[in-house]
Amino acid sequence: PFWYSAAILDYNNMALVGARQWGGYGIFFKYGQMYNPVKVAEKPLYCLYAYDANTLFAGSGGTVTEIIKSTNGGTNWSSVNVTAITNFVNAIYFFDNASGVFVGDPIGGKWGVASTNNAGQSWSRSYELPDPLSGESGYANCSFGTGNLFWFGTNKGRVIFTRDRGNNWKAVTVKSGGFIYKVHFVDGESGIALY
Repeated sequence: PFWYSAAILDYNNMALVGARQWGGYGIFFKYGQMYNPVKVAEKPLYCLYAYDANTLFAGSGGTVTEIIKSTNGGTNWSSVNVTAITNFVNAIYFFDNASGVFVGDPIGGKWGVASTNNAGQSWSRSYELPDPLSGESGYANCSFGTGNLFWFGTNKGRVIFTRDRGNNWKAVTVKSGGFIYKVHFVDGESGIALY
């Protein structure tokens, strides 16, 4: 298997998502409770977000892009097609149990970013972001969220962020033309960006 993302569920359990083989179907594995990965999607899964030990979200990429959700710790999954918003989901974050955002690569000259207010049952594209630079995209799992704040890095050296649950977005250039591989913050003001 190829593992692309992991999330800590509780003291004894960690979940992973990936692909059975390069370009294969999406798989899920819950360390501590499962012995073999199980198929949960037709496409590879590149990012995983755990709101709690039961509520999990994962994102795919490709010609049909989906966000899948489990409310029972990964036993059963439902999906929402987000192909009209992005062709690759890089990260998912929830501010509370109903409101969240996902970040995807740009399509149509706009970032593939969307928000939900109904726990991921539907997603609405966000247009309040700075325009992407030519050839700019995000990276899977290159993001960080805490409280009402969320940041993600790009392959053009920028960190794009919201301080108000995705209503408004700003961009700062960390390294012009560089790649931001990881962002992490200790609070709303102090953080690092690895490039």
